[in-house]
Amino acid sequence: MNSKKQLKISGFIIAIAIILILCIIFLLAVQVPFLQKKDTYEASHASAVSQINYYNSYLDNASTVEAKIASMLEEYQTKNPILYSNAGKTPNEIRAMLKNLKYEIESLSISTGNEDKLGRSTVEGGRLFSTRITFGFSGTIENLKKSLDYLELKADGAYYVNSIDIEPYVEAGKSAATIVSTTTGSNSMYSFQIQLSLYYFEKVEVKVSSAPSSSSKA
Repeated sequence: MNSKKQLKISGFIIAIAIILILCIIFLLAVQVPFLQKKDTYEASHASAVSQINYYNSYLDNASTVEAKIASMLEEYQTKNPILYSNAGKTPNEIRAMLKNLKYEIESLSISTGNEDKLGRSTVEGGRLFSTRITFGFSGTIENLKKSLDYLELKADGAYYVNSIDIEPYVEAGKSAATIVSTTTGSNSMYSFQIQLSLYYFEKVEVKVSSAPSSSSKA
């Protein structure tokens, strides 16, 4: 009886010893290294979470970015031809503008194109030119505003207004002393002389050379 009890007690003690040994091995092999590297793991985790949040934010804004790119591309395609529009269309453009305002052009002069003194050009090498344009017409101040809006927003060329001369309107055949307009009133008539500069780049054909084929190298 005593020997059997001793065997049971010995077996129990051995089992407990084995469990303790396993716990010690676990602590030494897993827990201790983990605790030593805990700060490193937490830093890596925080960095990963930050990256995930960044990419999630980017994906959320992807549609906005794509819309912005499409808008900028459309604006470029719309405005790009304006940069190459020389004075060839200017007379018809100004006449059409004034005709829309129900007035006729009274004078028009266009100088020859002058190359930019600063030597500015496009990336393809197209030089920048400017042409001086002066035209006159008679109308109201409101007509003047509309003509300037047209030149700025709707004209095919890149126009810059240098100066505007405004004088009281005098009917043809009457002396300068007989002035039809007054200094007040929205319907008062005036004579306008507008001096513009039209800026444009010359068109340069970009030649793309093809790479030599393997047969030509042989």
